[in-house]
Formats: sequence, structure tokens, C-alpha cells
Amino acid sequence: MKILITLPLPLAELSPNARVFWAKKAKITKAYREYTWAETKKRLGRSDPPRWAEATVQATFYYPTAHKHDRDNALASLKAAFDGIADAGVVENDAGLIHLPVKMEIDRDRPRLELVIEGKDDTDPDKTPCHASCKNGHRWVVAMLPMPVSKFATAAESAHCPECGEKAKHIFETT
Repeated sequence: MKILITLPLPLAELSPNARVFWAKKAKITKAYREYTWAETKKRLGRSDPPRWAEATVQATFYYPTAHKHDRDNALASLKAAFDGIADAGVVENDAGLIHLPVKMEIDRDRPRLELVIEGKDDTDPDKTPCHASCKNGHRWVVAMLPMPVSKFATAAESAHCPECGEKAKHIFETT
């Protein structure tokens, strides 16, 4: 399964080389993370997020000019986007994202960032879904058990409802 997420190019303030007041950077980082979360949820639709343990991510930057850009800084400026993808439940933790080399293209009419995420479907018949529910009564899969306790703890802590964004109220196993 592949997921394509299209985002605006990250602002210069998200670059690790940016010299900007910390509060301004925090505000921009939060906004980009939340925007990425919303776009990822929109792309997933009403289906449960995959919660892959590992997934590859290919970032393609479409710049409006042929100006030279540093690939390492471009990738580092996407930390907030990767956190938003993890918040949306595509991966258990953004540490599970394996970054493929960054691609840089030119599109004068529509500058953008495209992230293609590809993970392995967890279709092991010996695994049991662990569900969560929010205060609004929505229910979704948080993890597939058995899994290492540390990974489950991370998944449970970051569990937010894909419907309304509320934090998980109850986590339970179903057979």
C-alpha cells in the first residue's frame, strides 16, 4: 500500500539553518505538523490508519525555480511533517520512517512537496487488533498484538481518533 501526501513547500523557518526566534519557529512547526496530520487523514479517508512499524518515505520537492537547494537541509526541514504523519497513525512512530534520497524537481506553476509513504501490510493471522475509543464513541485500531511493550506504549500514548482528533479514552483488545 502506498500513500501520497501533497503539501506546500516547508517555510524557510523550518530549516535547521534558520535563525529565527524560538516562539515563531514553534508556531510554524506546530502549524505545519497539524496541516500534515489533516492532509494525511484526508488522504486515508474513513479507513483505519495502517500503523506500520516501518515504512519508506520518498520526498520530492517541486520548486518554482532552478535555484540550488541543499538536500540534507530540505529533508531536515520535514521533521514537523513526519511527526504529523505519525500523529495520523500511518506509522507507530516517526522513527519508523526510512528516508529515501530526496528528489528535487522544478514546477513553476505549482510548487509543492510530495511525500510517498510505503509500508508493509500487517496481515499476520497470529496477530490480534488492539482497539481504542474516544469520548465521542469512535473506535479504531491502535496496534496489532503481540508487539514489543515499548512500541505498544508509544502507540497507546499517541492514539488520537481519526474521526475527531480526540485522545484515546479506552484501549482494549478484541478477538
